[in-house]
Amino acid sequence: MNRFKSIFGYVTAVALFFFLMFSFIRSDILEKLIVATGIHPTEWYSGGKVITIKQCNGYVLEIHQPVFNTVYGDVTYGFVQLTFKGQPDLPDIIHQAVSIDNYDFTIETDVKTLTTKMVNPGKYAQKIVWTYTFSDKSLNVRVGLKNQKK
Repeated sequence: MNRFKSIFGYVTAVALFFFLMFSFIRSDILEKLIVATGIHPTEWYSGGKVITIKQCNGYVLEIHQPVFNTVYGDVTYGFVQLTFKGQPDLPDIIHQAVSIDNYDFTIETDVKTLTTKMVNPGKYAQKIVWTYTFSDKSLNVRVGLKNQKK
């Protein structure tokens, strides 16, 4: 019986390890599997719900809802995700002013080098957390925010 428990424990640990590794990879198959089970990924992973879509010169900007929530409640620092989608390609330099829920800031992104800098941080924007891209000609920028309610 002890041998069965140890084998079961090791198999479960390996299966959970691979499940966690694959959960961090952006995969259409994984996304369909998660949606089919009714489980929703956390906003810290997905970037939050898209609340605004703006048509800009040569690209579309999707602004996600600011994310501050955790399992234990709201935290002092969070982020907002900005998704730039090219039509068909993104411009080399994107200079974008953003205003959502009293969070006003301006960023400038160099698409070729994937570097983003804060031009005008405003009152609550803290720093550029992350700039990354996917193969679908989109660029995601996460801007760190200070929670206005904290």
